[in-house]
Amino acid sequence: FRGTVMVRYSRGKWERGVADSRFNRMRGIPQGLDGIRQDIQLETLGTPVLFGMHPVNGCVIDSASRHGLFHPSTGVLVGSRDGARGRVLRYSLFSPSPNSAAGQRPRVPSVMSPAERLEYLELPPRDLDRLSRTARRLVSTRTADTDKDKADRLMEFLSGDQFGYSLDASVSDPTLDPVEDFVFERRRGHCEYFASSLALMLRAVGIPSRLVSGFKGGAHNQISGQFVVQQRHAHAWVEAWIGFR
Repeated sequence: FRGTVMVRYSRGKWERGVADSRFNRMRGIPQGLDGIRQDIQLETLGTPVLFGMHPVNGCVIDSASRHGLFHPSTGVLVGSRDGARGRVLRYSLFSPSPNSAAGQRPRVPSVMSPAERLEYLELPPRDLDRLSRTARRLVSTRTADTDKDKADRLMEFLSGDQFGYSLDASVSDPTLDPVEDFVFERRRGHCEYFASSLALMLRAVGIPSRLVSGFKGGAHNQISGQFVVQQRHAHAWVEAWIGFR
């Protein structure tokens, strides 16, 4: 369930935002819908973000004529600005059929502005030199003449036996950037460490990328057909422009 897009990184923290902060109104129920409807009941987390499975081409809030808003660059969906924690919000999202051309389109726009490209390639001026050197070394050890080759090589590195999953976020060397501490010292961490490392290493080899936070999975009620998604299903992953210039 895709939620918030994070763009800027510094010393273990990601921040939202791109140059264009404008949100557009999303249409309601698409005409001639031949796709998927997601009916979601959300106990809000203190944010107006609407979580859902993407792509989305329609949104109705509280079964009324209220429409969601979407950011054209990041695809982030938001509802009411009243994001008080614990408030229950009901909304429906509409997605094209996976077999349709719209359902098969990339999850990220195929075209980006020069300003967006700079932001999706931005690295801190210091702190990540070793990480950047390692990323460039990894993609140069094989014939990696395409962005997909480079991305595959970096993912292969981070999925190796030397890394392991852990909810323990303790730092081994506080003098290092937390991502470098993860990659070169601890090599144990949760999904945000893995996703942050991949996003930053992709940027180091010239592939625009960003971090996405949301939820993955849930408990399926076979009687009602519903999925119950809890905080323990929170997840972070990477979106990257592979082959786009």
